[in-house]
Amino acid sequence: MIRVEATITVTTVIMLAMLSFGLLLQNNAFNAQLSNRRQMILAVELDRLQLEASLEFAKSGHRHQKIDQRDIMIDGQKITIKIGSRCHNRDLLVVTSS
Repeated sequence: MIRVEATITVTTVIMLAMLSFGLLLQNNAFNAQLSNRRQMILAVELDRLQLEASLEFAKSGHRHQKIDQRDIMIDGQKITIKIGSRCHNRDLLVVTSS
C-alpha cells in the first residue's frame, strides 16, 4: 500500500516539474517576442522621424527640429534623434550642398 502511494506521489511530482519547465520555456519565448516587438516599434518610429526630419530640412533648412516631442538635430549628413535619454544617429535622406 505504501509503495503504491509513493509511486503516485513521485509520478505527480515529476508531472508538476515537467509542467513547470514547460511554463518557463513558454515565458522565455514570450519575453523574447516582446523584446523583438519593442525593437521593431522603435525602428519604425526612428525611420518615420528620419523621413519627416529630412523632408522638413529640405523645405526649411532648419537644423534643429522638434517632431512629436522628440528633439532632432541635423549636423552635415547625420541626423541625431533623441528619444528619452537615448540618442539615435541616422543618415540624412536629402543631399545638402554644403
